[in-house]
Formats: sequence, structure tokens, C-alpha cells
Amino acid sequence: MKGQSLSKVVDDYRSCAASKTDINYCFHLIVSDPTEQTMGEDLPALIKKGTTSFKVYMTYDSLKLDDHQMPYLRHSVHNQ
Repeated sequence: MKGQSLSKVVDDYRSCAASKTDINYCFHLIVSDPTEQTMGEDLPALIKKGTTSFKVYMTYDSLKLDDHQMPYLRHSVHNQ
């Protein structure tokens, strides 16, 4: 959700899943709030930790990125 740190969201989901899984799993992070914190710190740290999948939406009001945010996100992820 908007306003949350992606790193904290991933940590929360990992701790929730850790006690309930016996197989490999992965997360497909939804980037809905491309702030300076998200682009400059959270995404690079998550990519270094092995996150390789990100989702973005342009249709759902609570999750969508606009036309100006998409290239910003793409550039940030590409440069990692």
C-alpha cells in the first residue's frame, strides 16, 4: 500500500511465510508508490537481496502509477 516501505513489507511477508512453508516461494512486489525512498533505497536493497520480479498497475486506482512514474521506475530498476 502507498506510504509503506517495500523493505518492511517484504520482511513482514517473509516472516509470515517462514513458519508456514516447506517449499520455495517468491514474491512479486507491487510498486505503487515510487517515492525517493522506494527508488533510491528500497528497490536497490531488495534487488541486491535477490528480488527479481516487480509488478506495476496502470488501472487500479489504489495501485496505479501514472505515465510519468513508469519511466522513473523502469530507469531505477534497470540501473541496478
